[in-house]
Amino acid sequence: MNLLRASVILLTSLATLYAALIICLTFETPQRWVIYFHWLHIPLFPKFHSPEHFGFAHNSIRNFKIQTNDNLSLGAWHILPKDYHTKEGLRYIGKVDDDVFDRALQDPDYETVIYFHGNALSRASSMRIDLYKNLMNRYPKLNIFTIDYRGFGDSNGIPSEDGLALDARAAWDWLMSKKVSPDRITLIGHSLGTGVSTTLAHDVSKAGTPPKALILKAAFASLPRLVLEYRLLEIIHILGPLNQIPIGNEWFKSHLKSKFDSLSRIPDVDCPILIVVGSKDFEIPATQSNLLFYGAIGGNPIQYNKQWLENGPSNIQVSQVENEATVYTTSKSTTKSSAAMVKLVCLEHANHNNLGYYDYFYESVHDITSWQTIDM
Repeated sequence: MNLLRASVILLTSLATLYAALIICLTFETPQRWVIYFHWLHIPLFPKFHSPEHFGFAHNSIRNFKIQTNDNLSLGAWHILPKDYHTKEGLRYIGKVDDDVFDRALQDPDYETVIYFHGNALSRASSMRIDLYKNLMNRYPKLNIFTIDYRGFGDSNGIPSEDGLALDARAAWDWLMSKKVSPDRITLIGHSLGTGVSTTLAHDVSKAGTPPKALILKAAFASLPRLVLEYRLLEIIHILGPLNQIPIGNEWFKSHLKSKFDSLSRIPDVDCPILIVVGSKDFEIPATQSNLLFYGAIGGNPIQYNKQWLENGPSNIQVSQVENEATVYTTSKSTTKSSAAMVKLVCLEHANHNNLGYYDYFYESVHDITSWQTIDM
């Protein structure tokens, strides 16, 4: 009897604690901590001003700040194309002026990517640096421009959905101020950054100046659609139990302050789109990327069925790369072009954070962008 009573007390206590956690997460500040993880700083004191510390060549990166429309200061890196850096002999001279970097952006022989990272850490985290280096080495004529959102890295302010949209627009506007043509700018977003980059792609498309391409890694359709599937650190299924309580499910989603509703925005993105997901991603399930792909080609989310890809839609070409990837390719009508490519790539062995480790990721990027590649 004592054992039964102790078990009841324990279960009641756990249920009460869990309910308290859920209620706590309906408030803005706790939500911000969990969604953005901007408070997690690893490494603790990154040497943003000394890119050589991270293994980059001397004079290959400009470390600087850009300003947002609401007067915040964001830390940024501009990484030079490897081809340009080598031709100019920049490694073996003293610190160069900004003009040297600006010329690489303005030269029509070179293109630019804006990279929007995921939550937590900063632009100097090891997994992001590995991606920059892979992009540099694969595409020697590519400028890489990356920022830390407000509240991340050495950027001031507090993150929010509207705030990150302003940060992304500040990055775009900075490139516009350097006379970089939109059709030479590609947007890449990872995880949280897919919501940021899709918003920017939507906004500039509606303004009639779409980017060259939009590339989404480990994407989600919207936060309300993700929250009950999301696994923190790929393990902790925080909100899973709410799946069993429909009223609680809807109540919690109605209290989300950030939505990042890429699903409603992506149909208006007027450029080729690549969505890449890992089949071993347990943090953001592949179903989220599938749904976003469905929306990108004009599907009605209300009619979405999780088995639609397996059912073999007639307008989608499916190909297998043995033991590497499954690839779904189609096109959609846009306001500017009659057949913009939309591609979904599921990498067989990839997880949430290591998509840039896999060779086929870069081949898929080339298919969308036609960036000049180095002979491997």
